[in-house]
Amino acid sequence: MAQVYSVTSGKTAGAAAGSVKGAVALATGAQVRAAIIQIDITLNGINAAAKPVLVELVKTTTAPSGGSAYTPLKNRAGGRDAQTTARINDTTDGSSPTIQQGYLVPATSGVIQQIPLGREIELGVSEFWEVRVTWASAETVTDYLVNVWFEE
Repeated sequence: MAQVYSVTSGKTAGAAAGSVKGAVALATGAQVRAAIIQIDITLNGINAAAKPVLVELVKTTTAPSGGSAYTPLKNRAGGRDAQTTARINDTTDGSSPTIQQGYLVPATSGVIQQIPLGREIELGVSEFWEVRVTWASAETVTDYLVNVWFEE
């Protein structure tokens, strides 16, 4: 059975309106593959008239920067520590992002995307993936909380 891990951004202030923030990033090593099985985000805005927040899962050619390293947590007892590394709350996006999927999330709400068996997003060896969050220009920026679950 594959080991399941999770990474959380924690409750974090968003970037300036119109700017990107890399909430959670994963980097597989040269000897490991991984599969993203769930992504969830919640926002704590109070203005129901605010424009939606853009949330995207992107593959990049380099790791993002400006945030901090995070040790993925094991979600099943036993097993080995994750070989995939993680970063949270980066202020600089990774290079050459390719959008895998995107969501427009109400600033007063959230979204949970469980990825069913057989449709997991597979990460090859030595790949960089991130969930990035972008607020619309001239909007009030809210706090966010992003979680990514993956298997190795």
